[in-house]
Amino acid sequence: MIINKPIVSFCIPSNGRVEILKKTLECFFDLNIDVDISLYEICISDNSQTNETEDMLKIFFNKKNIVYKKSNILSYLNLIESLKLGNGSLLKLHNDYSIFKKGMLALFINEIKIYVNTKPCMFFTSGNIKLNNRNINDFDIFLQNISYWSTSATCFSIWKDDFDMLYRHININNMFPHTSFLFNSHYKSEFIIDNQLYIENQPLEKKGGYHITKTFCVDYIEMLYILFEENIITKKTYKLIKSDILYNFFPQWYVDIIIYKDKFTFDISNTFRYLCIYYNKIEILFFYFLVRIHLLFKIIKRCVLFIRRSR
Repeated sequence: MIINKPIVSFCIPSNGRVEILKKTLECFFDLNIDVDISLYEICISDNSQTNETEDMLKIFFNKKNIVYKKSNILSYLNLIESLKLGNGSLLKLHNDYSIFKKGMLALFINEIKIYVNTKPCMFFTSGNIKLNNRNINDFDIFLQNISYWSTSATCFSIWKDDFDMLYRHININNMFPHTSFLFNSHYKSEFIIDNQLYIENQPLEKKGGYHITKTFCVDYIEMLYILFEENIITKKTYKLIKSDILYNFFPQWYVDIIIYKDKFTFDISNTFRYLCIYYNKIEILFFYFLVRIHLLFKIIKRCVLFIRRSR
């Protein structure tokens, strides 16, 4: 039982990837052995249909600083269940396949300690954004900087006080529950973008399980549009992220799903119909042009690799 309140709760929604989760947990304790375990806790909400995760935890991580709960909440709403388990000052979503690199857990916790009293909105972009760490005092500018990465669960964190205040009082999107909390944090006076690469991800198979076009090019854009309508973000920010989704994020995923069908379970049927909801025909035509360019580069890359292996 954890008596002292930890600095941070790493909240992990889990769905049966037992060996992957085991390796993630091992790296907390083996690669970052210098960190006092009273400073953090690991909260696992498991909505799998078996007891394999619970059994693994009892065998390999008994008496560790882990809070475990079996959940009957399906899909991405299990993210919220993992956050509800946290007792730390900061609740940090953490993927079951994300590994803290050696020495980086201590660095992460020391960063959190700096802001425990002021409690700004903290967003961890893991080196995915081309900027240095930034302190921003305007939500609109903050959203411009993080763009579609606002959909990323592993980037998300929220102070427990803020989570408790917002929970049950906001509309939570089923596909982007964490983004719902992020967008409702617009009242904050300070936003921290931490671009430090604390983690690395284990490779996954069969990633997907939902309609990627509808999710990102309709559902997410609708969330942005509501912010624009309510004057929380500017038209410039709305249009910038909307374009970023269509031209920078979606083409690469669309091509990978076509080429590597065995690795993904995303649905891309009726893509044109879904794109027509928030994009005009010229924008969509340019999207398909980019898709062709991405396909061409993928084909060339595969041919080069094949030739090298044949030598």
